Amino acid sequence: MFENLKISLKFGNKGVIYTKNPFDGVLAYLYVQQLKRKGEYLGENQELELPFLKKTNGVYHTSYPIFSTSQDVVLESMSMIKAFDQKLNQKIGNKPNSNIDIQRAWAKSFILQYESLLIDSLSFYVCGDIALIKELLKDLTHYGKKSALGYGEVKEIVIKKIDKDFSLLSENGEPNRILPVRYFSNIQSDRIAMKRPIFPYFERQGLEPCYM
Repeated sequence: MFENLKISLKFGNKGVIYTKNPFDGVLAYLYVQQLKRKGEYLGENQELELPFLKKTNGVYHTSYPIFSTSQDVVLESMSMIKAFDQKLNQKIGNKPNSNIDIQRAWAKSFILQYESLLIDSLSFYVCGDIALIKELLKDLTHYGKKSALGYGEVKEIVIKKIDKDFSLLSENGEPNRILPVRYFSNIQSDRIAMKRPIFPYFERQGLEPCYM
């Protein structure tokens, strides 16, 4: 039986968030780990279904991370430089190569700039099987980026049953997750981009116009 839920995570140290993806990606990862322990995981070619989540038009009922602005929120700006290291290339035994093109392809150099939020807690709206989701969340130790540096350690998880399902749309009718335009054409929003509407969200295949 699926129920409308609000799942809140509280961090020991601040969580670091600079991308927002629906919570089914996290639950899918935890589910795979569970299947592996049971010896039931068939590998990456397996078409993974999440039977503990409600699904509409191929979209699981899980929202983006939502946080209250009443908490202490820190905006952090960072830059990373990616450059080919010729000295390291020689050190590991490769011959010096002056023909490496650092303007394109795999050796291309660039500066990546991004902003991230440091927060104390966040929540997700989910419609699913509360018992199975509780069991999966027992293995959720961290959320967000920089976990190796101590950020995002999950100290407390609170699961609350709620009356309405806000996993797809907010109280104001705005998208609360990535929604494919072809199935949700009645939404009044101009926030549309080419996105993958199902996990894994980082893959470039299966992109289509989606509400954000």
